[in-house]
Amino acid sequence: LWGSTYDKDGKYYAYDQFIELYNKEEYAINLSGWKIEVKSSDGGSRVIAIIPNGTIIEGRGYLTIGESREW
Repeated sequence: LWGSTYDKDGKYYAYDQFIELYNKEEYAINLSGWKIEVKSSDGGSRVIAIIPNGTIIEGRGYLTIGESREW
């Protein structure tokens, strides 16, 4: 769920979001160095996260990446 939240004044924040990745294979997948990018409507993009070295999703496993204003 790549969503967002609003403060009490209705201002939009791109926080309190998460991405869940699922490995449908029986074997582990190494995600070290993968990048998460946000694409803009003008065709540009920016990297918002780089997955740390040693990050592995086991077979039939999940990885959840989140962001919050409180972290």
